[in-house]
Amino acid sequence: MRALLCLALLALAACKPDGRALEEAERWLRVGRFVDARNQYVDLTASHDARVRVLAMVGAARSSARLRDHNGARLWLERAVALPEVPGASEEAYFEYAEHLRADGDHARALNFYYRAAAGAEKYRSRGWPYQQAITAIATMSTAP
Repeated sequence: MRALLCLALLALAACKPDGRALEEAERWLRVGRFVDARNQYVDLTASHDARVRVLAMVGAARSSARLRDHNGARLWLERAVALPEVPGASEEAYFEYAEHLRADGDHARALNFYYRAAAGAEKYRSRGWPYQQAITAIATMSTAP
């Protein structure tokens, strides 16, 4: 009986709710524990919650970028934008992927993702992040020679 109780407590400790795990990964990213953050985010990409999956992929991309793994960052963002749209979460993926595309010189696709980020942020985030940044990028790219 005692062994069964210990096993149950151990299983409960291992199963953190996804929201707490996302917060933990974000904290690790903020304090510079980039490998730990990326590992946590990668684990969360298997979540059953579509919102958590998208945010985890964006977090894995950010962690990869901080580790100077730009190809890895781009691959995580490509996976995130390939998922069905998740209102309130996909906007981050669209914006960050657009930034990568723009840096690579793929301006047409970058504009597409900036528009998607802005439209989603306007509708689902009350014009919160990344609305203004996407609008600024669209204006800058549209007026560039």
